[in-house]
Amino acid sequence: MSKNKELSSVIPPPSSLLGSLIVKFTWIWAIVFVPIETYLSFAIAHSRLSGYAVNVIGVGIALWGAVSLRKNRPYAAGVLATGWGWTTAVFWRATDMRFWLDSEGRPLAFGHIELWFAPVFTLMSGAALVVSLVLLVRERELSRFRHADSDCGFNSRRWASERMR
Repeated sequence: MSKNKELSSVIPPPSSLLGSLIVKFTWIWAIVFVPIETYLSFAIAHSRLSGYAVNVIGVGIALWGAVSLRKNRPYAAGVLATGWGWTTAVFWRATDMRFWLDSEGRPLAFGHIELWFAPVFTLMSGAALVVSLVLLVRERELSRFRHADSDCGFNSRRWASERMR
């Protein structure tokens, strides 16, 4: 078995099926989340620009990572993981706040259904974070092979483009 075949069985390129899925999921998340968050932040509640900014910045960073991943930028997986990490932290905080308010007997804006939706959204964003971290680790491993095999004629870019066919 040639060295190229050995490498392809160990480390798929960053633009694999997993990469395509997280890019699509990130766009769908942004298309659904940002308008809802905008409406809830400004139409229903009092204008809370700082809270809105914190909630939307993570999605913006994740979109930057998704676009970068599609363009095969070397930093893409790191930016994507940063965006999903930010978004997961925002949802974790929001979930915790809802359960705290409920335990204190305070009302939730949309009732007890928030106690179901908040953890589901937190798990969804956490799963996207895990996927983006897997891509980051794979890219790191591929980068190590690029440097280690540069003396033996291995062309990692050619290998990655051949794997995409």
